[in-house]
Amino acid sequence: MNIGILGGSFDPPHIGHYFMAIQAKELMRLDEVWLVPCFSHPLHKDISLPQHRLHMTQMMKTDGIKVSDFEIRKEGISYTIDTLEAFKKKFSEDSFTLIIGSDQLVTFPKWKKWQDIVTHYEVIVIPRETNISIIEENMKKYIFSSAKKHKMQLLDKNCIITNVSSTQIRSRVKEGKTIKELVNEKVENFIKKHQLYSKS
Repeated sequence: MNIGILGGSFDPPHIGHYFMAIQAKELMRLDEVWLVPCFSHPLHKDISLPQHRLHMTQMMKTDGIKVSDFEIRKEGISYTIDTLEAFKKKFSEDSFTLIIGSDQLVTFPKWKKWQDIVTHYEVIVIPRETNISIIEENMKKYIFSSAKKHKMQLLDKNCIITNVSSTQIRSRVKEGKTIKELVNEKVENFIKKHQLYSKS
C-alpha cells in the first residue's frame, strides 16, 4: 500500500486536518492516510495531554483515515525522519508519503535530516493559502535550491483550502465562542467534557 503520513500535535484535530488527509488520499491515490499525533512538541510548546490528543484524533478515523499511536507510545520528542524510517522498517512492503501544509515550508529545512526526507520519500504539500505562486516560490527557495534530489510536489491547485488552525480553535474555546463545524461533533463534545482550552 501507499500510505500518507500526516503528523502534528492535533491539539485539537479539526476540519483542516481532515481536508488535508482526504484530499491527499483522493488526489494522490493513496490507499490510506495515517494521522500521527506527537507525544511532545519538538519546539517545546505547551500542548494538551497525549492521551487526550490521541483520543480526539481517533475520533477522526474513517475507512481511509487511520490513526497511529507510534509517537505517543515512544514518548519524548519524535522527529519525522525517525518515524518514517520506523514505519518503513516495520511495514517493508508498503511505501510512505509525507503530507505537510505549505505553512511548514519555511521551517522545513530546519527539520532533522530533511534532505533524507525529500530524497527517500515523496512529500506532498497542501496549500494553506490561496496565493499558489508564493507557495511555489517558497518550495524553490527553501527546498529545491538545497536538495540534491527531491520528491516534493504541490497538491492539485484546485484543492479545497482552509486556514482553520488548532490555535484558532483553542482561542475560540477560551473566549466562549462556538467551534461547531470546525471540529467534528465527537471532538467538540470531548473538549466540553474535559474542559480543554477553557479559561480555568
